[in-house]
Amino acid sequence: MLVARLIPFTGKSYKKYSECSAKYDACIDSKNPLQLFGLWGIIVSGMSFGVAFSDRYSYWSNSGWMLEGPMLIVLTAIYILLLRPRKIIDITVAPNNLTSSVKFSVFSIIMFVIGAMVSSTHTLNMTIFLGVIPYVLSFLGGAFIFALPIQLNGKKGVWDVSNWHQKKSVLMQSFILMLSGMLSGFYLDDPIISTVSMIALPFPLIAYLYPAHIRHIQRARFFPMFILLMFLSVRIPWFLIPLAVLFFLLRTFYYFRYGIIYPSFGVDHEEIT
Repeated sequence: MLVARLIPFTGKSYKKYSECSAKYDACIDSKNPLQLFGLWGIIVSGMSFGVAFSDRYSYWSNSGWMLEGPMLIVLTAIYILLLRPRKIIDITVAPNNLTSSVKFSVFSIIMFVIGAMVSSTHTLNMTIFLGVIPYVLSFLGGAFIFALPIQLNGKKGVWDVSNWHQKKSVLMQSFILMLSGMLSGFYLDDPIISTVSMIALPFPLIAYLYPAHIRHIQRARFFPMFILLMFLSVRIPWFLIPLAVLFFLLRTFYYFRYGIIYPSFGVDHEEIT
């Protein structure tokens, strides 16, 4: 990380920036900007589907950014300023029962369809509603993993899973949903979600089969989302810009606030005792 090289953790300037970053604790806690990766993934999945619905072989095209970009901002604002504060839907809370799973699915369908209609030149029809099925299944599979709560150990600067009791059931449900998303994606001839789900399948499976360790949960959380976002960027390349801005802003904040590199591709390897 470039900032860590320019302003080392042990440097004199670090303390000043650390105290400054502490002022944003309330904002980070209330808005939880990490959730934007998931929210944007749902919306832009719809946009990607809409682009493919109009032209299956459309890749790396920025032609629709003047409509897609503002719509992404509007939908994000509606969720953060209206839906979440009124407790209509909160995607920071993993769906852990039938009610929350249904709410998450309905929310995903609505956001997906809006995104698809923005990018597609066709009118609303059953093809779009059928096309959302593998995405919702895979989204649910990824969201289920967050039912295993990860908390930062401030003293050690590492992450811990605070409750392993539901490990087997959560990871098996996640695997089954991702597998269903992959198979339905193949059936509906959707190369994006079928491939993403297929690549993501090993993460919950490995976490299920191997002994309980934080690194398996970290990978199962981060990499399926990262894979989805990168595949979506192949069709919606302008999406890389807000992703990069959010990613590096969060890394900078967490570095100065807690001295850690997060979000990160790295995982904690310290053995559980």
